[in-house]
Amino acid sequence: MELLPNFQIGIYNTYIAMIILTLTTRVIAKFTNSDLKRAHTFPPMNSYEKAVYYIWLGLFAFILLISFLIPFVYTKILFPLGIIFSFSGLLIFLFSKYTYETTPKEQLITTGLYKISRNPGYFSNTLYLIGVSFMANSIFLLGLSILFFLFYQVAVTYEERMCEDIYKEEFIEYKNNTPKNFLFF
Repeated sequence: MELLPNFQIGIYNTYIAMIILTLTTRVIAKFTNSDLKRAHTFPPMNSYEKAVYYIWLGLFAFILLISFLIPFVYTKILFPLGIIFSFSGLLIFLFSKYTYETTPKEQLITTGLYKISRNPGYFSNTLYLIGVSFMANSIFLLGLSILFFLFYQVAVTYEERMCEDIYKEEFIEYKNNTPKNFLFF
């Protein structure tokens, strides 16, 4: 893997993969007739928490922007591995986002992939980004993907605190019985 990608504007850059991920949210919203209101509910946060949360969101926006400058690089091992990671991340995202959008806002989501992960959508984004990093043969993009994952680990605690406030004992029981990411951690 290359430390820094060969930044260039081109037709076959990673923006293609990022557009697929970004448009998926809109397609699911259209397919489920949801208005994405649930996704726009933010937890109460102090100034430190807001900083972490917005750095995390800004990091994702930065990855989206630089994807226009990072070309795909075909390698015999990393490119196919990247396709597998990205496709897996996209499938997890599709199923989790569908469950997220079709569950009534007043109800705790514990069905579908939420039975085995409290945050399958966020985890799937990380998996997808790691796959794109492999397809770009880029340590730089992989580092940003890992940083995104680490910030998400912190930021999601604020959302889980909000869920405890809203769903009380039901969420605490769910949290105690369901891993944050998936079966392994």
